Amino acid sequence: MRSRDLLLHAYGQIQETLQSALDGLTAEQLGARVGPGANSIAWLAWHLLRVQDDHVAEVAGSEQFLAGLSDDDLDRVVDRRWDPPVTLGVRLVSVLSDDLQHVGQAAYVRGLLG
Repeated sequence: MRSRDLLLHAYGQIQETLQSALDGLTAEQLGARVGPGANSIAWLAWHLLRVQDDHVAEVAGSEQFLAGLSDDDLDRVVDRRWDPPVTLGVRLVSVLSDDLQHVGQAAYVRGLLG
């Protein structure tokens, strides 16, 4: 399996899992907060998609990116403000990690709502 295929699969899993967490919810359920300071399912979904779009588009320089990746692309430095500098591969895994946390949180809140 190529690195890009693995990343495409992983990001596809986020989309599928998020869709399962959102399917059939009412606007009231999407906006419900289970406690003070808690994020709603709608906010979690918006945030994970916004972060994904922003970070991937920023480092890719285009909207369509993952399908065109080569293994060598993953070693390209995209942020020199860190020590060590952040590579494209590390950034994509970081975004993936953030997305997985938020989609899990959305699924959890859905479970709490019944």
